[in-house]
Amino acid sequence: MAESEELQQLQTEHDLTEKQIAAFRTVFGFLDLDKSGVVTAEELHHRLLELDIDVSMDEVLSAMTLVPSSNAEHSINFQGFLEYMTCNHRYARTLTTEESARQEAILFLAVTKYIESKKNTSEKSGGTAQLVAELESYYVAKAQTYHPHVISTVCFDWVERLHLKACCRRLCGRMAIVGID
Repeated sequence: MAESEELQQLQTEHDLTEKQIAAFRTVFGFLDLDKSGVVTAEELHHRLLELDIDVSMDEVLSAMTLVPSSNAEHSINFQGFLEYMTCNHRYARTLTTEESARQEAILFLAVTKYIESKKNTSEKSGGTAQLVAELESYYVAKAQTYHPHVISTVCFDWVERLHLKACCRRLCGRMAIVGID
């Protein structure tokens, strides 16, 4: 199956709009330092550290093996990235406190931190606001559809997430976002 056909299939399966795909492509472009069309383990590790996500290279390598398009060279193409970021199972695992879910949460953490950094920049261009809005709307819909009892990951406002996490811990006992404190 050609890449464009596979992207169309992902778009249909996960109810993604063209704008949401473009927003995911922007985040992928940020992670792809050399603009080669793939994100290597070194690039991902560099960007994670840049986003203040304390992670070892071994954790990055382990996390990359979970991405569908990851290969022996430890690189991820856009299609694999999009498939991973829209996978309901992976998304649900990021909402647990299990230590084993940390590897699965690494790319979600990168996207979250990237969006937060864009929201907090002084230059809020229309493109940045649109990117934030598209990704927020995608994950809000996902949370409401698949996890209506957990309004924590990206619902309503990424900045208020930490407050919502504390509320979820009080209400649900163990619901939390792995790796963000």
